[in-house]
Amino acid sequence: MKYNIKLVWLLASVLSILLINGCSKNTIEVPIPIPEVSYRGIYIDGFNNFLGDTATENTALAWCQKQGFKNLSLYGLYIVTNRRGKYESLANFIKKAKTTYGMSSVSAVHSTEAGFSYSRSYNFSRYIPEEKFDAFTIENEWWLSNPECDFECTKSMIDHLNNPTNPEDKLPNEVYIGWFNSKLGTAEPEFLVNNMNRILVHCYTDAPRFSYTEERLTQMATAAKKLGKKPEIVMLFSAETDFMHAYFEKNKTFEIAYQEFMQQLIQKSPSLLNDLSFVGYKIFAYTNAQSAIK
Repeated sequence: MKYNIKLVWLLASVLSILLINGCSKNTIEVPIPIPEVSYRGIYIDGFNNFLGDTATENTALAWCQKQGFKNLSLYGLYIVTNRRGKYESLANFIKKAKTTYGMSSVSAVHSTEAGFSYSRSYNFSRYIPEEKFDAFTIENEWWLSNPECDFECTKSMIDHLNNPTNPEDKLPNEVYIGWFNSKLGTAEPEFLVNNMNRILVHCYTDAPRFSYTEERLTQMATAAKKLGKKPEIVMLFSAETDFMHAYFEKNKTFEIAYQEFMQQLIQKSPSLLNDLSFVGYKIFAYTNAQSAIK
């Protein structure tokens, strides 16, 4: 049987075009994955009230472990770390948190330079790494009206943390941000991006809402792109009754808040993932969180 070579070539060409077009039309778009969670944090409020009470300590740590938390931030430290008589109890707690209950890090929460200096002195007194603080968390709401420590004061505190007399005293730092002052332009987000290891962005709503945080995250992404940096971002959710307590009671998990938030972010503004490193979430605070999810 003889074939018309030109006809065969033409038919083959047409078939190839049809196949290519068909494949193009049926191409499946690969969804953008939610960044892997490497930070699961919680504030431990009232810590100074139960430090040294072994049963209460173990109850709190066992609950944190059960809920998947890996990063603890301790409140109420000022009257702990400025009293050397409490050093052993603090060391035992931090070591137990890491070695028995699987915590990756324990940070010291303070709102003053003096507070951080005391925690540095505590760290200096310890020779076992598992007994030391791993990070410093600044708790200072400078954006409020007439704050005790305004933004300039906060900058001074951050400089204090970043430039210790002994370089070995420098620890990763994190700061909690509520709102930026529009009158200061880009000064605040640029300073934080340039000087902080982690930035905790609060989403204090009754359910995860990316729209509530979009402006602040966009400002930090712009600053990060300008400065050539990619800071770690931790989303901060509150388990207080005015915010997400009922949401957590209903869902019986804390991680779902982060997953829902990130899904909204990816749908609305996925470009943020190019400039900011979203590493996980943090919950405020233990007392409210524990009452929401037993």
